[in-house]
Amino acid sequence: MLNNKNNKYFIFLTFFIFCLLFTATSVSALEVSYPVLPGLPNLNTNPTLPEYVVYFFGIGIALAGALSLMSFAFGAVMLINPNMEAHNDAKDRMKGAVIGLVLTMASFIIMNTINTKLTTPTLSALPSTAGVYYVNGTDKKPCPESNSDTTDIVGQGYTSVEYDCSGGTGTNRLFFTFKHTGLAGGNDLINDVTAHEMKCGDTISISTGTSFKMEMETPGIYYCLNGCNGNICSGYMSPAMITSNKLGVPFIQKIAGITIVNDSTNDISFGAILHKGTDFDQGSQCSFPIGTHPVPTNNNSCYTTDSQGNNIADIKASSVDIFELNDAGDAGDGVTLYSEANGWDSGDEAGFLNIPNDNIPFGGIFRYPTEGALDFTWTAVGQSEQYEGDCLTFQDEDCQGSIRINGGYLVALYSTEGADKVYCQTFTDDVPDLAGTSFLPSGTKTIDSVYIVPIE
Repeated sequence: MLNNKNNKYFIFLTFFIFCLLFTATSVSALEVSYPVLPGLPNLNTNPTLPEYVVYFFGIGIALAGALSLMSFAFGAVMLINPNMEAHNDAKDRMKGAVIGLVLTMASFIIMNTINTKLTTPTLSALPSTAGVYYVNGTDKKPCPESNSDTTDIVGQGYTSVEYDCSGGTGTNRLFFTFKHTGLAGGNDLINDVTAHEMKCGDTISISTGTSFKMEMETPGIYYCLNGCNGNICSGYMSPAMITSNKLGVPFIQKIAGITIVNDSTNDISFGAILHKGTDFDQGSQCSFPIGTHPVPTNNNSCYTTDSQGNNIADIKASSVDIFELNDAGDAGDGVTLYSEANGWDSGDEAGFLNIPNDNIPFGGIFRYPTEGALDFTWTAVGQSEQYEGDCLTFQDEDCQGSIRINGGYLVALYSTEGADKVYCQTFTDDVPDLAGTSFLPSGTKTIDSVYIVPIE
């Protein structure tokens, strides 16, 4: 026979077992099959969190009703006991069971009357914030910076990635898709990797069995293994470079284009000259300068040819001069070319040509012979007649003596190597004696052109 104290223990024990079963069942939700009960959701078909709540809430109501009936039946059995105390306990038990059942049903009816969502909850998606998301047409979920295998996420119905700036503006991103898992391009980086420029609101499709990574688009020079797709490389590309460097694998001798991303906020635009040689203090086959200033409206551009229309891929570049283009008026006091070594100390014996800022186009490049002849002048009267037919211009054979760079300028000396190859060497500091440098290819003594680029 159970007294009131034992009755309390029985109720507490029943409640504890129910909570334990609820917790254990929830934890192992992905590992078991749930019984299909009338009026309750089926948890064996990819259930949502609200369906779990409704399912176990319904089981709780049913279990409470069953316990009330069991308690009522137990009390009815106890009524046959002739002991008066047991008889009274049985009546109390039966009365408590009926009251418990009524309260349980009444609570459900009241909650359902007030708001049906209290008994059938739904899960509403939180409003998205700025960022990159997987999307499946209706729902979004945060997207990581990389995914080495898209099979699982695509299998869940998320077949695209969206850059959501939540109505504002954001920094462009570079999104790389790989045809293989593991962020690997296999043996063909040129054809197995595709680059995309992601702007606010852009969506990029993904497919199963592939991989991707993304990064912020930062100002600088990017090397392309293949051509261009609009304003960026169409395939595999390097990180942003902002200083001159020697190339490594996989870009050495394989650059087919470059993307220049300028910094419009700080009015910084980048330029580049590609060299076949690895040593910057040695001349080699090279490109003409690439880049524009002031910063273009679209902020970045992709090039497969240099400023003279030569294909970048033909250079087979092993190193790259990278510089920040500047306004000529801010670069310094110009450049002076001399006919003699250490011309600034040679007095009347050296012919000179001063190229001031006024001669350099605003934000542009001085180029001989387009911008003017490189004819020398002398301080002494009649000095030019002394050099008649011998050393009248900096272009002439054996007349390249020295260069004085008065500020921030890059000076590039160009000549022709063979039928269609361009040879050059670049300088950013004074050159006391050009005879000690390799700015001309073997067997050549004539300069075809001089570029003077205002740089930071």
